[in-house]
This record gives sequence, structure tokens and C-alpha cells, in this order.
Amino acid sequence: MDGRLILSLKSPARRGNMRRKGEKNMLPKDPMMLLSYVNTKLRDDYPTLDALCEELDLDRAELEATLAAVGFSYVEEQNRFA
Repeated sequence: MDGRLILSLKSPARRGNMRRKGEKNMLPKDPMMLLSYVNTKLRDDYPTLDALCEELDLDRAELEATLAAVGFSYVEEQNRFA
């Protein structure tokens, strides 16, 4: 691989009322920017990581693996990656 981290998307896009059109395609590729983006979404819009992944059609295991590769894991009690 050429060093870029890429998150794959589950199934075709769903219509969600919390997601802006095209948002799933706007995920940052840089892991630190991705961390910031995901934590902000968890803080502001989603009560759980599962809810975020479901709404944005993300593979939770892949998201967690991507952020684990740079030293972060999901803390359920805080609803954030730390």
C-alpha cells in the first residue's frame, strides 16, 4: 500500500436525516484529521459509535483499526476515541 489509509463504505448510500448529502465521501484520509472529525461527530451528532457508523455507512471494525494504527481506541463511556 502507498501509505494512504482508506475507509471502505458498506452498502450503497442510505438516506439519513442526520447526514448531509455527500458527507460519507468527505471523510478525511489523514488519520489525525479523521480522529478529529469522528470525535466531533460523536460529540455533536451521535450517541454511540454504532449510530455514527450506521448513519454514515462505515465499517466500524475498519474505522477502529484505522484509528488504532495511530494509537487511539474507542472509549464507550466517553463516546470518543482517546
